[in-house]
Amino acid sequence: MCNILKKKCWIFIIILVNGVGFNSCIDTINSNDLSWQPYLINDKVVFQSNYNQLEEYTITNINVFTNPNDHLAIITRFNQILFVEIQDINNKHIKTLLSINKYNGKLHVNLCFRPGDFTRYTPTYIVGAYLDKEIFNGISVYKIYASDFFPDDYKSENINDLDYILWSDKFGYIGLFYKNSNYWLLTDFVRNNQSIYQCDINL
Repeated sequence: MCNILKKKCWIFIIILVNGVGFNSCIDTINSNDLSWQPYLINDKVVFQSNYNQLEEYTITNINVFTNPNDHLAIITRFNQILFVEIQDINNKHIKTLLSINKYNGKLHVNLCFRPGDFTRYTPTYIVGAYLDKEIFNGISVYKIYASDFFPDDYKSENINDLDYILWSDKFGYIGLFYKNSNYWLLTDFVRNNQSIYQCDINL
């Protein structure tokens, strides 16, 4: 009798799992989502501030992780997270350049790059919001205002806060502009030993 009950329990679990389907429980980052990830490993990006501070980075890691939303659930939904990491060529510090998180069917892009010492917060962009496009240095860029995407807990009027980011589908971060009138610009983007984007800091 016990064996019969055990078999019935296992059959029920198999039917339940098959009915839900493992694939349907995973929020997978797709090719459209990856339009927010223009970088390749070994790319080199150079940023310069309006007060002539220079920082040069190499893209060192691009990793994707799949994590359960609820570790205690019997059948849980999984979400994928992609991280792009960079290393400063001078002090060898490693930073996260950006992350992409697919969660409950929604895409969250965290533009978390912080050049220099004075940078405070950067925004999280959620697909579905309207973004303005403009031309900067001859290319089309998104102008992403940080105040539109700060979590409420982080909003402040600090003069050192980020004001907006200029973002390119092809080159990623083009510029970061702050409320104190300081800014950082991408001045060189090198791929396979060839410069594919350059910008004069005095634009």
